[in-house]
Amino acid sequence: MAIQSTLEMCHLAESGVYLILVTFGVGLLFGLIVLTSDYLDGWLRRRALGDIPFVDEGSNMSACLRWWSRKFDCDKEYAEAYKQYSKTGKPYATRLKNNDHGIVLPLNSTKEWRTLPHDQLSFLHALSEFADLYMHTNITDRTPLHAVHYCNNTKTLSRFNRLMVDATDRALPLIVGKDTESEWKRANAFHTILSLCSTVAMSVLLGPEFSMDTSLIQTIMMYNTAIMPSCAKRTSYPRILRPFVWRLSPLCRAVKSDLLKTKIKLIPEIKHRIDIARSKKWWLEEGPMSLLDGLIETAFEKGCLSRSSDRGDDDQQVALLAEEIIFYHFELSMPVVFFIIFAVYVIMNNKEYLTPLREEISEALKLSGGSFTLDTLNHAPKLASFVKETCRLYDISCLTSFRRVMKPIHLESINLSLKPGTIIMAPGRDVHLDPDYYDNPTTFNGYRFYDASRGTCTPHISTTSPTFLTFSHGISACPARVLATQITRTIFIMFLLKFDVELAHEEMPAYGFANGPAYLPNPSVMIRVRPCQKDVLGV
Repeated sequence: MAIQSTLEMCHLAESGVYLILVTFGVGLLFGLIVLTSDYLDGWLRRRALGDIPFVDEGSNMSACLRWWSRKFDCDKEYAEAYKQYSKTGKPYATRLKNNDHGIVLPLNSTKEWRTLPHDQLSFLHALSEFADLYMHTNITDRTPLHAVHYCNNTKTLSRFNRLMVDATDRALPLIVGKDTESEWKRANAFHTILSLCSTVAMSVLLGPEFSMDTSLIQTIMMYNTAIMPSCAKRTSYPRILRPFVWRLSPLCRAVKSDLLKTKIKLIPEIKHRIDIARSKKWWLEEGPMSLLDGLIETAFEKGCLSRSSDRGDDDQQVALLAEEIIFYHFELSMPVVFFIIFAVYVIMNNKEYLTPLREEISEALKLSGGSFTLDTLNHAPKLASFVKETCRLYDISCLTSFRRVMKPIHLESINLSLKPGTIIMAPGRDVHLDPDYYDNPTTFNGYRFYDASRGTCTPHISTTSPTFLTFSHGISACPARVLATQITRTIFIMFLLKFDVELAHEEMPAYGFANGPAYLPNPSVMIRVRPCQKDVLGV
């Protein structure tokens, strides 16, 4: 019996060793397959771009496997590439946030491709890939762009301005503090401005009653702020593993969950607005009351929705409209947040601009009858110049003009053929920092664009050019740039009119940092705020 028991134990031990060896072998084989496929994927993708020089960390591997890659200093390397390639008429390739590569085209080729229509070069398809948005939402439908153009008129923008002002008035005491509080309050600049901008954006998107819907705002903020981290998380893994990361990663699961929660909150209101539109023939006789109204009217005009009744596809179209509203919120709040944060950092570090800006807007308020209207901003060219200079010096894109090639294109100026699926870009911040285009380009000059003789901001704050690329340039320049600059100026100056602000640190930290092709504000900066004294405003 003892001998049999010993034999059984030996057999079990051998089986255990065999199982361990098999498991180890399978794991090793799987690891080799992952490593080999990842290397080949990176090598093939780099090879597909031909003999174009690469400006990256020099690896074919995904981010999580670049164990021995050299450190990539975005600011320094993009600046050197701008001098070496962009200014000498040569393209170069660099890595995007989604771990793929795009081609940065030189300055001398811009006239040739920036006027090409969207069926040849598409910004929406590029953004969908760049931010991994195609994994959870559809942003390639052009209805939102048509809706923005539909709303880009003085009457509608004036109505939207009223929504912004009212929402800012209501939100500031809740986020920053009440006017009756006289003590300094410590706050995080990034989170304070993010909450404020999200509230104002929701008012413009859906109407004033939604600017206080904290549950909806918080849910959509959670989704928006997780978009790029989830993209970085999923695409940092080898392509063969990405489907599993998308399904199992807590960050990616949270993105999908927050998107679903937001859509559940939005869909009933969208259906209600559609019913109103169908029951009232002249429902927009006075113009859209919100961007959602503009979206619905554009969907009617394009035939996506029937004006008379449900054709059986309303649920699908409503879901798409919900995704477009969410995309609008991302586009109107996140870039605007960055612009305003940088403007706040600048004003804390350059106090000499504070009084002139306050005095100018106080006079502008008098000229516009005491109310903060769209016309008030037209009487504030110093403010426009200050914000435009902030956008120039602290542009949120190291690279700009993202486009996806939809049809084969040949650029004669640089003898380069582009295949469908290729992502192209142009230099952004380095153009703004080029002394050939701007005097003392690294020094902030809040009146750089202020024409004192004519009392204007020249060029206009939302005007793009080959040397001012914050909103890109050409036929696909950001259609929401007028609204974005309007929101930026309104929130920023109302914040300065109502509150004193100062740095909570002994020294000003770095304003921001480059993260791949994006330039982001420093989220750790703390500020102190308190209500202004009444005599400071002069109104």
